[in-house]
Amino acid sequence: MRDTHLAALIAELTARSAEFRSMWDAHTVAPCGRDVHTLAHPAVGELTVTQQTFDVPKEPHQCLVTFTAEPGSPSTAALEALKTRGRTVDVPVACAPTP
Repeated sequence: MRDTHLAALIAELTARSAEFRSMWDAHTVAPCGRDVHTLAHPAVGELTVTQQTFDVPKEPHQCLVTFTAEPGSPSTAALEALKTRGRTVDVPVACAPTP
């Protein structure tokens, strides 16, 4: 991995979280243009987001990934709550897909 900051973050998350380590080791990453995910966030509970991935034409190994929620939905309120509450803990947490 060429990005040293990303490598350090992954190493930290892997060391701190068995759940993250399990998800990272599974390596279930596949390209997709658009997909809907239901996530379990430790601070705001379950939320549903739409992921869209946009290729960067002049940078073949780069893409922009966005996550949005349906306007007016409980998921939008949860994302707003996360945005406005700030970070109150110093331990990173990973959202997990709901079963």
